Amino acid sequence: MKTTGIILMVFGSLSLLGFFLNPTGGASAGGLLFIALGAYLIYRAKQKKKEQQEKDNWSNGQVDNEMRQYNWLEMGDININDSQTEEYHDPVMEFDYYRDLANHISPANYMEPYIIDKIEIANSLYAELQNAKRNNISELVKIRRKSEQLLGINYDPNIFYLWLLRLYSPEKYLNPYNESQFLNAHRICSLLTESKDEYSNLEDIWMSEREREEREREERERIHLKMEHELEHREEQEERRSIKILIALIGVFLIAAIVGALLS
Repeated sequence: MKTTGIILMVFGSLSLLGFFLNPTGGASAGGLLFIALGAYLIYRAKQKKKEQQEKDNWSNGQVDNEMRQYNWLEMGDININDSQTEEYHDPVMEFDYYRDLANHISPANYMEPYIIDKIEIANSLYAELQNAKRNNISELVKIRRKSEQLLGINYDPNIFYLWLLRLYSPEKYLNPYNESQFLNAHRICSLLTESKDEYSNLEDIWMSEREREEREREERERIHLKMEHELEHREEQEERRSIKILIALIGVFLIAAIVGALLS
């Protein structure tokens, strides 16, 4: 669009120059109209670029907000001072719900001594876990709760609670400060703290928040697609309007040229 505008302005300028060199040619009106159309197209190109920038800024803002959330499978690396000679391991940072569940229900846990019935149950649960998707929390939770009932496994809620506390920590929203996100994270951590001794309650809160996050993500995608469609629609309307104006101006230019020729 910008290139078309420049071409029209050049064409209009040459037409206008031709009129000044030959006033009897009658092409001044067409030249002025082409210059006006070219200026309009350049203006629209700038507006279009501005709209695209605003859309990109909105998208980047959503990505930045999502990047503040820790991945539930991989909490990230810990910065360790180079002067330390021993590698530091943070059990909370390294916690993985899927891996922890796999370790607890592994049939290998019942082979010394060899407990036949528990090995069979553990093997069934382990096979079920292998077929489950790692990001399907509700499915993993069902397997864990079945293992608790069928194998009598006691799961320590402390490390799970501390991991969730880091996952939803309000501290992530202090710099830069985001009040709504901070208050929401505080709400989640308050619920977690009230249920820190109950593994199942912690799981319920976790699943509830994951479902809420998924709904919000889908809503953001819906809004994003809507914005893209609206922008595309506006662009199509502007293109059609520009073509109509161009056709009209060409007609006016031809009429002006014909009239000028007849008058000369």
